[in-house]
Amino acid sequence: MRFQKNREDESTGLVRRINRVGSFFGLIGLLAAPAFSAEPYPCRQTETPIRLDGKADDPAWRHAAEIPNFVMPWVKEGDTEATTSTKAKLLWDAKYLYYFAEMEDGDLRATRKERDGELWLDDVFELFFKPSPDQTGYYELQATPLGTLLDIYYPDREPGQYDTYKNKDRFGHAVKVVVNGTLNDDKADTGWQVEGRIPWTDFKPTGGAPKIGDEWKFTLCRYDYDSRFENKQQAELSVSEDTMVIRDFHKHENYGTLKFEGVFDPKTALPADLQKIGGLDTNLVGSPDPPLPYRAQRALEHIPISRLIDFQFEPDTKRMLFIDQPPGTKGSRLVRLLDRKTGETEVLMQSPENTFYSIEFHPKFAENGRFYLSAFGQMSSAREQRRVQIREYRMTRDKAATVYPETMKVIIEWDTWGHTGGAMAFDDDGYFYVTSGDGTGDSDTRLTGQNLSVLHAKVLRLDIENPDEGRNYSVPPDNPFLDLENARPETFAYGMRNPWRMVWDKKLKRLWVGNNGQDLLEQVYLIERGGNYGWSVMEGSGVFYAERPRGPHPFLPPTFEHDHGVSRSLTGGMVYEGDVLPELKGAYIYGDHSTGKIWAGRHDGEKVTWNEEIADTTLGISQFNNDPVTGDLLVSHHGNPNDGGGLYRLVPNPPDPDAKPFPKKLSQTGLFKNVADHEVRDEALPYKVIVPQWADGAEIDRFVTVPTDNPTIPFGGNRGWNFPDGSVAFQTLSLGGKRLETRVMTKQDKEWVGYSYAWNDAQTDAELVPTEGGEIALNDGKTWKIPSRIDCMNCHSRAANFILGLETAQMNLDVDYGDGFVKNQLAVMDDLGLFLRHGAAKRTSTMRGTPETNSRLVDPFDETNPDIDARARSFLHARCSGCHREAGGGNAMMHLQHFQGPEKFGVINAEPNHGNQGLEGDDVRIVKPGDPSKSVMFIRCSKTGPGKMPPVGPESPDPKVVPLLLEWILQAKEEPPAESGD
Repeated sequence: MRFQKNREDESTGLVRRINRVGSFFGLIGLLAAPAFSAEPYPCRQTETPIRLDGKADDPAWRHAAEIPNFVMPWVKEGDTEATTSTKAKLLWDAKYLYYFAEMEDGDLRATRKERDGELWLDDVFELFFKPSPDQTGYYELQATPLGTLLDIYYPDREPGQYDTYKNKDRFGHAVKVVVNGTLNDDKADTGWQVEGRIPWTDFKPTGGAPKIGDEWKFTLCRYDYDSRFENKQQAELSVSEDTMVIRDFHKHENYGTLKFEGVFDPKTALPADLQKIGGLDTNLVGSPDPPLPYRAQRALEHIPISRLIDFQFEPDTKRMLFIDQPPGTKGSRLVRLLDRKTGETEVLMQSPENTFYSIEFHPKFAENGRFYLSAFGQMSSAREQRRVQIREYRMTRDKAATVYPETMKVIIEWDTWGHTGGAMAFDDDGYFYVTSGDGTGDSDTRLTGQNLSVLHAKVLRLDIENPDEGRNYSVPPDNPFLDLENARPETFAYGMRNPWRMVWDKKLKRLWVGNNGQDLLEQVYLIERGGNYGWSVMEGSGVFYAERPRGPHPFLPPTFEHDHGVSRSLTGGMVYEGDVLPELKGAYIYGDHSTGKIWAGRHDGEKVTWNEEIADTTLGISQFNNDPVTGDLLVSHHGNPNDGGGLYRLVPNPPDPDAKPFPKKLSQTGLFKNVADHEVRDEALPYKVIVPQWADGAEIDRFVTVPTDNPTIPFGGNRGWNFPDGSVAFQTLSLGGKRLETRVMTKQDKEWVGYSYAWNDAQTDAELVPTEGGEIALNDGKTWKIPSRIDCMNCHSRAANFILGLETAQMNLDVDYGDGFVKNQLAVMDDLGLFLRHGAAKRTSTMRGTPETNSRLVDPFDETNPDIDARARSFLHARCSGCHREAGGGNAMMHLQHFQGPEKFGVINAEPNHGNQGLEGDDVRIVKPGDPSKSVMFIRCSKTGPGKMPPVGPESPDPKVVPLLLEWILQAKEEPPAESGD
């Protein structure tokens, strides 16, 4: 401010504002007002630069000390607190002094645009600093709602100094302003915010940047003009320091003290018990099951391969062709391995426009040099729709290995919106087989699975040696559907979703095909001529959409099948022909891209004779093959070089003499200090969720741990948080004061696995429950069912990132930690350092924004909340969206996360695809607004037995759900019909 003369006291003639509203925007704040007059204001250091946006949303601001109330200490009588709220914070780093102020203002006024002009005649925020007690110089800086600045250095205090020094020095002072309202009119305004930085070079006249521990003198002040004042030119003036008993900010002897501190560790502000929470290494390592017979060992690691898709060996040579995707490149490339010893390779073809998926050599490659690639993409810049092409090329067979692009011809092609297929194989008669996917990204929305009139969702059989005129193949005369009207004659089998990898079994004279499932199951088929494999009426052996149109042939079951607890993206394999692993010779070997598991199976032509898991790896499996040189069983990992991408061999897995036995008792897990008293380790974080699961009335205590070598969690996202390996989430369920079971989820090798421990009658310990689950007899004659490990993983879906409840929207609530300490749970985790840090900023939060700005569910059963839609959506998100989301296990076209819009939400006026649950009439819907009796969701969430939701878990419906859904459906608004779901 300037030296002001003949101004009447700002405390007179003011209309006090009643019910003043101000947001508490500091997580680490001081409660008294004014806060820092007696004690120095702690200006805390930030390890990361502040990005100016006027919002103070950089993580460091959350740990800056707050000045929560400005005052008028010169007022002799009455309330000295300003009538309009001002909150301010300061931070510093090696380059800048930062400030942020949030000001309530119902009448925003600012017109002056000249830098260093008379800004005190507008609404303005001001800062005064006197760095050195040994020097007379001090600084004045101002910012208005227009973003206009004033910055002056006064070498001494003397009359007329404003005119003398206002344009003398050049400052690097910069700000960003956010105006909540409209300047200079009568519209309702709420306030403004300013975020600024001042480089230490601006303070060069008094010594520049401070050191930790240095103290300066300072004060902050604010002018607030308001039309409510009798004198429209009158402003309310308020300051941060109650030592300013005279309204003269050039009297720096009345300033408060500013102390420069190091980076603040918010953990120190938490109660002592919470400060103990941190990394914990438990004994939940390995598996209770016996070790598998094989493991993956790196092979040909000196070959430069990145994100390997397919690899095949040239017939009668030691040379290999492979398809990979180097980082930073588009599409894929075809590469030839020239020398196994040196790793010398040669790029034969680069394909930036599209991606190669599979390689297949002609049976007479040694004579004709013909080979085949399946390609996926737009194929040309003029074509928008993506397609799959099966292409033939010719190459020389010598070491130079020249591919002639001009020889390329398309054998067959089809359009696609998703699942491509593109696997290839030759049979003993030289006929050419090709797989095609259903052409969609989810749920066969084009209904191609059972449609024989299209090329999609098939195994095709072609004669490429005797092509018809005008195309590069003909149809073999014994194909199964030549006489079926409207059927594509190329079809050999149908009902496929996304057949990924195919191989001809020379002994069985049949094709093996691996097929990616949708929500619950993955399949392997030993193909029969003319077979219908069910998609999308069926998903393997399970019903998918029972009421969809069916092809004219009965459904054939999978030869091998695995649920999503162990397999989530099946990669078809090969028949092992080597001698290195004689017990596997002749077996079909296949695996999973997502879980890294590998299985082997045998079939005698009529039935399955053996099928077992043989290895559990960390590989993203994309292909299997026989190594013709060594006889090894090779597996490819679709990873980058720094992630171990490349080739592996299967080798016997000897027992690990150092392996610790998996805990059979809860007391052996390392999670508890005292199991009998249910006293968990100090390092474990107790947590709550806004919408807990229903477990037949059981009370649930929840905890989570992270490992000592990586005790952090990446924050954010709309799914469960991505915890590091070694993390454990566990909960104990009790009924009537008796502990029944403790459920444990442990993450190992990037995969979550669930186990249960059943408590004994004495309540002294709990025993590991077998794979198939178990039961506990209750005192009332009822039975408590403990889910199987497969049931655990059916709910803890891949689409939800497996871990339910531990997500932002569920964890964003205030928790009473005892002894009067109540704080937002996300903020506590942030203070504990549990959210992932980057680089050197080890004490800087990565929680984006504040708890208030992050997503949050509401309590569905809070009847005082009038927003019934938010309540119902929060319920559906917490209890149903683990499966009912894109690529979840819910087998429906509805996505029930709380943030979804009407189109994705897909329940209002949507027709059910899984029956009407006994409801009558053509107007039955998943949710029929205003009519619960016609709403399938209401029935399924309130019933027991077949058709209940959720299908696993509790035996009884939550009694609070019925009135919630009843009220929601009665008040639901009409929307256009959604895509069918349920």
